[in-house]
Amino acid sequence: MKLLKLITCLMFLGGPAAYAAADTSLSDRDGEKRPVSSPGLAQAFMALGDLYRDGSIRPEAGAEIEAYYLKRAESSGAIFSVIQPAKLAHVEEGISPPDLPRAQAAYKLSAEFGNPDAYLELAEILLSQNPGASEALELVRKADGLGSRDATVQLGIMLIRGIGGEQDVEGGLQLLKEAATANNLRALVELATIYRQGLTGVSAPDPERAYEIFGKAVDLGSASATVIVAQMTILGEGVTPDPQKGLQIVRRLATEQEPSALVLLGDLYAKGVTGFLPKDAEKAQEAYGKAAELGSQTALIRKAEALLEGAGVDRDVQSGLEMLELAAASGNAQASLKLAEHYSELARTGGDANIRTAYQYAQAASQAGNIQGRLLSAELALEHDVLGVGSERLLAELLALETAGDARASLLLGDYYSGRVSQGTASNPEKAFNHYQRAAEYGSKSGLLRLALMQIWGTAPEGDRQSGYDTLKTLADAGDPSALVSLGDALATAPDAQKHFGGAEEAYKTAVSLGSRYALLRLGDLYRLKSPADTERFELLYREAAGEAGSSSVTAEPRVLETDPGARASAYTRLGDLYFEGRAKPYEPAVAARYYSRADQLGNEKARVRLAELAVRGQVGWLDPAEGFDRLQQLAAQGNVRALMSLGDVHARGYGGRVDVPLALSSYKAAAAKDDISAMLRLADIYRFGLFAPKDTARAFHYLQEAAAAGSDYARVTLVQAQMLGEIGKTGSQAARRELLVQSVENGSSEAAVFLAMMPRDANAVPQSVAARLGTLQSLAQEGNAAAALRLVAIYRDGYTWAGGGVTRKNPSRARQILAENAETLSSGTLAREQFLLDALSSPRKQYPALYQRLQDIVPADRPAIMRRVLRANPNAFLYFTQRLLAEDGYFKGKPNGQLTGQTIRAINRFCSNLGARNLCRNGPLSIPTTQLLSHAFDKYPHQAKQEVQLRSSRFSF
Repeated sequence: MKLLKLITCLMFLGGPAAYAAADTSLSDRDGEKRPVSSPGLAQAFMALGDLYRDGSIRPEAGAEIEAYYLKRAESSGAIFSVIQPAKLAHVEEGISPPDLPRAQAAYKLSAEFGNPDAYLELAEILLSQNPGASEALELVRKADGLGSRDATVQLGIMLIRGIGGEQDVEGGLQLLKEAATANNLRALVELATIYRQGLTGVSAPDPERAYEIFGKAVDLGSASATVIVAQMTILGEGVTPDPQKGLQIVRRLATEQEPSALVLLGDLYAKGVTGFLPKDAEKAQEAYGKAAELGSQTALIRKAEALLEGAGVDRDVQSGLEMLELAAASGNAQASLKLAEHYSELARTGGDANIRTAYQYAQAASQAGNIQGRLLSAELALEHDVLGVGSERLLAELLALETAGDARASLLLGDYYSGRVSQGTASNPEKAFNHYQRAAEYGSKSGLLRLALMQIWGTAPEGDRQSGYDTLKTLADAGDPSALVSLGDALATAPDAQKHFGGAEEAYKTAVSLGSRYALLRLGDLYRLKSPADTERFELLYREAAGEAGSSSVTAEPRVLETDPGARASAYTRLGDLYFEGRAKPYEPAVAARYYSRADQLGNEKARVRLAELAVRGQVGWLDPAEGFDRLQQLAAQGNVRALMSLGDVHARGYGGRVDVPLALSSYKAAAAKDDISAMLRLADIYRFGLFAPKDTARAFHYLQEAAAAGSDYARVTLVQAQMLGEIGKTGSQAARRELLVQSVENGSSEAAVFLAMMPRDANAVPQSVAARLGTLQSLAQEGNAAAALRLVAIYRDGYTWAGGGVTRKNPSRARQILAENAETLSSGTLAREQFLLDALSSPRKQYPALYQRLQDIVPADRPAIMRRVLRANPNAFLYFTQRLLAEDGYFKGKPNGQLTGQTIRAINRFCSNLGARNLCRNGPLSIPTTQLLSHAFDKYPHQAKQEVQLRSSRFSF
């Protein structure tokens, strides 16, 4: 077709005076003196530009083809008689990559000969390279000045959207109206679309006017406008709903093989039309297939989406991606965008390759003029430093789009300044607030949501917590599922959350009734937080959110939940956690691994890391420890913070058979450098207590401050506690430290509330007696604060010396009573742990064997903390348990007796040596580093023998 276009154009070339040297190239002709107008040459150069832009000329033959055809253009119009078949071999659509510089050179020559279409092509190329190019606007104005109606329409669209750096909505609309009055089909469709959708911040949708204008396009024979009119008739947009009439139009056009009608018919079958057309995924695919055969790229994308999701067809990700790649290769922006979104989702699990692939496709969509592609490429570049794209250029592009009225650009700018993306400053809440406000002004509900959340979190320069709640309630009352979920989250995490439990529950349930799968997940979280002993209730909700269970009792009516693979993946991960943590459900690592595997397949990064962790520990039947370790290393090398933390634990605790302190520290520090709070807290503990590195109070203080600055209320509490105990030095006054605790309490920290209750002075600096402090803890426990209940149990179990004077003596009976009174607020695993501690800390030696058997029933993750507590209160019990464990692994040969005998010391030394930790244990069998390592030896899974596998440790640095 391109060749035919060129031949047709060349038949009308001007006379021999047009060129003095017809055998020179395009670049050679630049700057020559030319006639003002030569329609034939203008069209010839236009056709050459098209061929270069579409990649239809072999690079090595370009100059030859130009000279060959243009030289013969000097003769008469009998072009067909002089075309040689040999030359045709050099012209074939898609034979080489697009050559934009040569295309631009040809278009410039065509434009100079008076062709307005060439100006439009040049403007399109400029805009694909720079959305804010003002030169593009000038080129379109020149085309408009030459009388091109297409240019008039394009100029109107650019002025309305602010493309090219100038925005004049009224002027742009006037141009569209002028072209529409002249019955320009594109103008009619663009104008009708504007009336249908409305203009952000300018005018509301006017569906009646849109319907009227689309009707005019239909009268002029526009099949696409006819399809839109049929859709509006079915939906009742701008006209009385008449699904039967609309469907008749769609079916008639589909019978006539109109691709857009077939696509709409497929969409209608995919969703169904109540009372008129039943939902039928197979018929939807049939309609898409027919449209795709007729060349519809939209239909091809729909088919690809169905294969990716398994909607109406067997799920086939590879075939779906191949379809999208085929469409993208032909320049389809929507296909490129879908591919970018797919690889962007995969990038959430880590992997620089996926990030780069996503960015490349987003860029392709952007260069094809797709605004969403432009936004996604900017978002990816801001989120992932690995792309190496500077933020200044990205911010400039986003600001240009925001000026043009794009709410998504405003949202992304707000996210940048609020620190939601990796290159975000996180230090300019005022700018974040202003951009969210602009998004809200453009009609974005997400902008309103973010404004409300900033007010609730106390980071907004305007408004207070109540203002935020009011905004969320307004959006929620309008039936917005995202607002309902956000409202539920805000109420569930409020400082006085217990009072708002019913409101949070109602918000989540309403969102579920509207089809929100994520709300179902959050409802399960709420019940788990409120009643951790009611396992059956929240497990059922997680299973339903994952798509594994039928309808629960959340709503009375059956409902169809949105697909939301992210929510499904999170639900599978929650189910895996239940069996991995062993607190709410029996500890079953094999079951946990199956759930994590399903979540991993849906792209959940936490599940992927957990699965690798279990493999390292020998608990995944289909994944050996060495492969699990390799996976952890790969994820860590990609910057996955969960993997970095897990890899640090493997190296620090000897899970893989060897201890490597330098690698452990480098892993934790790499995670901390990525602002991971858990890594900061881990490093603070390491240096505060000298766990496997020398004590360093300055470093401990540094990491606690970093975690507190990153928003960790636990770090704030620990910081104040350590300062008051004189462990890491005091900074500021006692009043300032108390204020820090009050702030954490207001943020909803249960630990802060407990520590504040135990201070000598309350929040108002009024002195508190020991009885008053115990009373406050009791009240907190009765309100459902599990941390307060556990603190009371510990006070009476161990005894406690209060700051400011006063002692509470040991009272195991009272501790047991408190544990029983608060059983409903504690999970079964927590109850088992606390009951074990109460027995272990006061039991005589003859009960040690029975206690050791009970220890096997405690979830492994809890055992190290239990052993550290037993060591402090009952060292003989600790030694007995250690002897039993070392005997099972072949280190200890004698009879366990709970005494630090020479044989016991030698067994501990052999244990340390086998892990490559002899230097770590050099200060004795009961030193902090040694007992830390021994405590984690109890964090052992059923049937996990002493690791013999040699893990392939690549000593990469972070």
